[in-house]
Formats: sequence, structure tokens, C-alpha cells
Amino acid sequence: MFNDDILVPAEIMIHFSKKAAGWLAVGGLLIAAYGLFLYDKSFGVFGRWVLEGLAAFLLFKALKEYFTKAPQIIINSEGIQTAKTRFYPWSDIKNEDTQTIVRGIFPNRISNIYLVYNYPGGTEKLRIDDMAISGEQLLHLLHVYRTRSESVAR
Repeated sequence: MFNDDILVPAEIMIHFSKKAAGWLAVGGLLIAAYGLFLYDKSFGVFGRWVLEGLAAFLLFKALKEYFTKAPQIIINSEGIQTAKTRFYPWSDIKNEDTQTIVRGIFPNRISNIYLVYNYPGGTEKLRIDDMAISGEQLLHLLHVYRTRSESVAR
């Protein structure tokens, strides 16, 4: 038997993490500064353009995430909606979970965490690394809201 977690609100909206966006912007600024530093050195023009392009990309992504006000995930006892997928009720959702996908080999391993679930006609796979929630927290919320939905249906 499941005891409801009273600390979980009736609905939760998950946004991009402002802290993660800030660190991404700092990284972009550091790369931009390094690219400008290399203009005085004997570093190739192509290499400088690649660095400046990477810096611009990181800064653009960071600013976009920082100023995005719309929630990326909305979960409640009725169902789930993401920024990429319309709202689906729990009765249409199957196999909701979080997955950690590791790419590369040591020492260049990169791991990303995803919210995954099946809905009629498709599968959602949304990366949550830059959001203000951990994989464990999201998994707990999925369990709570799914259970609340099933207890209401009974």
C-alpha cells in the first residue's frame, strides 16, 4: 500500500535551472575570452572561429534557458505534459521512467538523464540535465502522481 507524500503539491511545473544556465553562460564567456586571447597568438583563423562559434552557441543556449519562463514539464494526478509533447492522461501513458544514458569511454564519458515515457503514437525522451530537478526527484514525482491517479480511478 502506498502512503501519499503530502509534501508533493497537486501539480508541479519544472523549469530550466537558472543556476545551470548561469554556469553555461560563464563557460561560454570563458571560451570567448580564450578565443579573443588567441587572436594575438599564432593560432589558426579557423580554430579561433570554431572557438568563437562554440562560445556564441553556449551563450545563446544559456540565455535562452535563463529567460524561458514556460515550464518544461508539468506533472499532476491527471497526467504529464512537456515542452515538446502535448498533455497526456495517465491512462494513455506507459513505461514512465528516468534513464541515464552514458556515452563515450573513460575518461571522456558523458552522461545525460532523460524523462522517458510512451504515449499513443509515440515516445517522449526529454533531457532533464539542465532542469531544476534531479533524476531521483523526478522518478519520485512520477511514482506519486501515477499512484494518485490510480487511487482516484478506483
